[in-house]
Amino acid sequence: MKLILILLSFSLFGCSATNNLPSVADLIGTWHAHNNFVITFKSNNEFDITFINKENNKIFNGFYFVDNLNFLQTITLKKINKFEGSLHSIFKFIDLNTIKISKFSKHLKTRPITFEKNNYFIIKRNIIP
Repeated sequence: MKLILILLSFSLFGCSATNNLPSVADLIGTWHAHNNFVITFKSNNEFDITFINKENNKIFNGFYFVDNLNFLQTITLKKINKFEGSLHSIFKFIDLNTIKISKFSKHLKTRPITFEKNNYFIIKRNIIP
């Protein structure tokens, strides 16, 4: 009987722990990477990204698609205006307001599969008080 209670409590704890993980819905919002870029993910799978430059800001928009893998998530930016092709990246939630996202690749096969030194940005959610 004790063994059944232990297994039952372990399985309940395991289920509740996975419910605390961020989901794709948590990606929705505006995120900034210091002075490099600002990206907004919308609930209809559209995105806007602004690259910050001293002379002028470059704004692009398109659609994003997320694939959840066991240990990290992939994101693909498609149908980007003023840009030919798609961009591919991986990302991981550090917490609900911070994401580690790799630099984007123009080719799916050259998309990073791990986070290495100098190949990622830390982006933070814009929180309106």
